[in-house]
Amino acid sequence: MAHPIIDAGPTPGYYSIIWNQNNYIVAGGNDGLIIFDGSLSNVVFQDTSYPRVTSINWSVDGNRFATTTTIDNSIEIWDIASLEPQVPIDDIPHTSLHNVLWSPDGTKIAATGNDKSIRIWDAATYALLHSLERHTNFVSEISWNADSSRLISGDQDGKIFIWNAATGELESEFQSLPYLIFSLGWSPDGNQLAVSGLSENVRV
Repeated sequence: MAHPIIDAGPTPGYYSIIWNQNNYIVAGGNDGLIIFDGSLSNVVFQDTSYPRVTSINWSVDGNRFATTTTIDNSIEIWDIASLEPQVPIDDIPHTSLHNVLWSPDGTKIAATGNDKSIRIWDAATYALLHSLERHTNFVSEISWNADSSRLISGDQDGKIFIWNAATGELESEFQSLPYLIFSLGWSPDGNQLAVSGLSENVRV
């Protein structure tokens, strides 16, 4: 049985919520940022004045999480021990960010925004590694493969691009759907992709 732990009030409150292996839950949205411990009853941090959060993602070890907002064109990296944002990744000319995603091996951070590009940073130094700029429309979704060697991206036109994460080179592109892609997923062996969009079907 589901038990509500956040009362969002009359407006859509939280757009992104994610649990880590150390039993912390982070949620963000119109109502700012809130962090629970695993008991689901103890709020360890809350900031209702924080800008609208569009995405949240945990580092692999669960010690850091990244947030993006619609107001500030940066990614903030938070340390769960101090509950304070660390050095922000702020060399991003997007007017709005909507995806941030740590690689499975913990070495890279990828993010997308409204300028149709994808950027990849070093997760230790936060140095920009690659700027991927082949999409001609809004990049709606990204996904890492299991060994973090490739990043897949999908856009509003239904196009899919597969990138080499080490070199930043485009390895493949194809038309998957005739419309907006909502979600992408790799198979564990990296040989297949699952795609969903504005239809009743999921394509593999």
